[in-house]
Order: sequence, then structure tokens, then C-alpha cells
Amino acid sequence: MMPMPTWIYTSSDVYFLFEDWETKTVGPLILGCFISFLMALLHPFLTSLKSSLIQNHSISVCDSDEESLIEISKVKPSLKPKMMITLITGVQYTLASIIMLLMMTYNLWVFLAIVFGYSLGYFLFISATDYSGQDKGVH
Repeated sequence: MMPMPTWIYTSSDVYFLFEDWETKTVGPLILGCFISFLMALLHPFLTSLKSSLIQNHSISVCDSDEESLIEISKVKPSLKPKMMITLITGVQYTLASIIMLLMMTYNLWVFLAIVFGYSLGYFLFISATDYSGQDKGVH
């Protein structure tokens, strides 16, 4: 068992989450990086999906006096959308924890795969209309 490094390294000798998933050659490292990339790509997708579910199950009312939009939750939200949002949140937190552990391998290639996955996911799934410059609490 190799000791865990505390610096960024580029070797193909990486432990991906478990001792049994140790890479010694470039092929398994590329596979591990690809899986890391897909996991990072999935996180922004789940954020966008959860945001759209939340938006679809609320209504907006225009206050004519102040000319502002007031968002009001439906009086009786159905259980199914609430369960879906809860499930997506659980998957998001699990995925974020696994990605954090992958980042802690300190391997440059794993790090870059995760950064590119998040970046591409943000580009593909987070639209300009979803982004207001403020945290909406849906991450």
C-alpha cells in the first residue's frame, strides 16, 4: 500500500476511493478519470433538474402596486415532486462527497477531469436565465 501524497502528482499510481481500485498503468487511470469526469458532469445536471422542479411547483404573482414578483408556494404541494426533490438532494450530497474524496487523491489528472466535468456541466445545464449572480440554495 502506497502512502497517500500531500502534493499534486502526475503518476498513474492512484487509489480511486478503495484499495481494490488502484491503478498502476495509464489505461485504468484514464477510465477512472472518465468516471470522475462523468460524476462531475452529473452534479450541475442535478442542480438544474432540481431548480426546474422547484420552479415548476411554485407560482408567481405580480403585485400591481409595487410591480414586483412575489413567489408563493402552492397550498397543497403533492408528495411526488417533494419526494423527487428530496431524492435529488440526497444524490447531490452523496455525489459531492464522492467527488471531494476523488479530489483528495491529489492526482493532477483526476483533478483536471473533475474541473472539466463541472465546467462542461455548468455550460450545458445551467442556463443564463437560471443564473442571477446569487446562490438560490439549490446546489
